[in-house]
Amino acid sequence: WYQRRVMGLFFKLKMSTVLRTCFLLVLLASGSLASLTGFKATLTNTGVEHVKNAFLPGLIQQIGTVRVPDQSTSWGSSFWKIEAYLTDIYASDVRMDIAQSSISCVPPSGLTINGVGLAASIRFRWGFSTSVGGQSGDGGATSAGSTLTGQVALGADADGRPTLNFNDVRVSLNNLDVHIDAGILSQVMDWFIGTIKGLVKGNIEDVVAGAVRDLANQMSAKELSTLSVHTAIPGSPLAVDYGLSGIPSCDANYIVVPMKGAFYNADQTPSSPPVPAPAALPDYEAQPHDVLMFISEYVANTAQYVYWEANALNHVLTQSDIPSDIPLMLNTNNFDEMAPDMAKTYPNHEFRLECGAESAPINRFRDSGSVEGSFPLQCLLRIMPEQIAAFRFHSLLTYTASVRVEDNFIRGKLLGASPAAATVTDSTVGAVDADQISSLLDFVIPQVTPRIQSSILDQGVELPHVAGMSFESTTITVSEGLIRVISDPQYSLSTSQLQ
Repeated sequence: WYQRRVMGLFFKLKMSTVLRTCFLLVLLASGSLASLTGFKATLTNTGVEHVKNAFLPGLIQQIGTVRVPDQSTSWGSSFWKIEAYLTDIYASDVRMDIAQSSISCVPPSGLTINGVGLAASIRFRWGFSTSVGGQSGDGGATSAGSTLTGQVALGADADGRPTLNFNDVRVSLNNLDVHIDAGILSQVMDWFIGTIKGLVKGNIEDVVAGAVRDLANQMSAKELSTLSVHTAIPGSPLAVDYGLSGIPSCDANYIVVPMKGAFYNADQTPSSPPVPAPAALPDYEAQPHDVLMFISEYVANTAQYVYWEANALNHVLTQSDIPSDIPLMLNTNNFDEMAPDMAKTYPNHEFRLECGAESAPINRFRDSGSVEGSFPLQCLLRIMPEQIAAFRFHSLLTYTASVRVEDNFIRGKLLGASPAAATVTDSTVGAVDADQISSLLDFVIPQVTPRIQSSILDQGVELPHVAGMSFESTTITVSEGLIRVISDPQYSLSTSQLQ
């Protein structure tokens, strides 16, 4: 009974750390530009449409009022000279038919914006003068059925964040209807309105296009800046690199954002752990949803490697780890059945168990829909105070789990865990009964799984996303070598977020 309680205490401490790595691993992914891609996010055409419906209204709303430089022109000379001028020129109340506008892909890494139904209100001060006098007043204009086009280059910044570079934005004002608030002879009126159109049309087009370009770049940069490139995992040595592993690419049906998906030690410079390279992930699969995410086993295994390399999977079980309400001593006398020669040679000696993984644990994603993992456990029993290495025991622990998505989190459910038969090596204290160690493992594991479920798997890991995005109608499937997450994110980009 004493032996079982001791081993139970150890595995409650150990298995929580082991299985935590197995489910921190599932989705946080990315990395600075590199060739390894462990995670891909694909935005489908329907996803692009939803981004358009969230982004363009905020963009147009934020244009507000723009000022156009004063304009002037003249004809003739001397006595016959006529000068015309416009001052205090403002374009405001810019509107666009969002539903009829579009954002489309331009392979390999570009987008085209086609905005239709563009309209604006224009106001100005007008005037003209001649050698015999002049006139001035207020005026305005409206433009309906105008268009806006723009090119967007997909890229990456120095930190590995995705970028959108809006360039070559053009506005075409159609049906410009000018009116002025003063009585002028009809012959002069037609001439002067034609002059006004010639003065303001091209300048207003250029100013509005420049405002759209600058504001779009500002808004997209601010929004994408909310995607953390390097994020530490609380309570662990882990951090994950969220940067890109390549330039985002574009096809007729989708946009692909490749990410590295490598975990690293938060106290060290980010690097790719020496685990097998990720298998090629799909770019796209036909789905009636906005976003597809593909996660390689590589993501899981880099997390396991970093835990192992940082010795975070190691634990020394001593008397101080045993709760005071359990009348049990880590003493050789209590283990006389498992190691009788040890109890005789070192009677009434305290000992400790120094345990960890012999190598980095490995995870596999299976067609059965589960995550499978293996943890190569080894423990050294050390007799105190002489610090004598008595023996080592080894067992390969295997486990299976399912995964699910709730809100913006991936959470798991442990389906089972079991040890392989234990072996004993390096004994300096005679025979050790390995069967008793194996039976202890069989007893302990079912006792610790509820704690693992509540403290680790139910907590989950948040899916990477920018501010204002929440995942809806999300499903997750596990198949051989990869995990698929399919979702219809909701975008709630408020005015304050975009300023």
